[in-house]
Amino acid sequence: MGMFFSNVHIKKNDNFDMQKLNEVIAAEFGKQGFEPDETGFISAAVYAPADSDWVTVASSLLGISDPTGKISPAEPFSAAFDTDVLAFTCVDSDFLFIGLVNSREKINACAVVGQVYDMEIPIETDFSAWEKKIKNIDAFKNTVKEDHVFAEEALTIFEDEFDLPYDQAVFSENHFEDPDDVTELYFSGGKDMPFDIGMF
Repeated sequence: MGMFFSNVHIKKNDNFDMQKLNEVIAAEFGKQGFEPDETGFISAAVYAPADSDWVTVASSLLGISDPTGKISPAEPFSAAFDTDVLAFTCVDSDFLFIGLVNSREKINACAVVGQVYDMEIPIETDFSAWEKKIKNIDAFKNTVKEDHVFAEEALTIFEDEFDLPYDQAVFSENHFEDPDDVTELYFSGGKDMPFDIGMF
């Protein structure tokens, strides 16, 4: 059984505020028909390690389903805090979408590691958008294009490129070891919400 997770990682800056983050999460989930509910069946876990430059939000509702990167769950978080936001979606460790958004700088980059199900040809990644933020673009290209036993292994490069620890990069709302740094938010959907809300 491989790893499944969808998360976004907000780079801390002077604009960042935890209360505002909770409001952005609620607003984005509200667009999908969900509202805060302490007994809700949908969760978002906010992971904010004190020694990290990033705050992570993990939820199944934050998945990347568009490999072109034009539709990204990172955008509203970047717009709210005027900062870089990374987004990762991993499916059974078979393939991985990785995205980077900076709304003010008009950066919306996406790359795909592994072979997406039901697609006959690999998705070609446009690396030009990444060059504005990646220090070692050749290493990044190689990491994305390499064959990985587990697709999430590619995220180790973000430790060097963005100072985002691997353990934080793969954080899921269902798996965490340090509850002192995690806040859980719960949501429920209206009666018209479809039962299957997953990406696949």
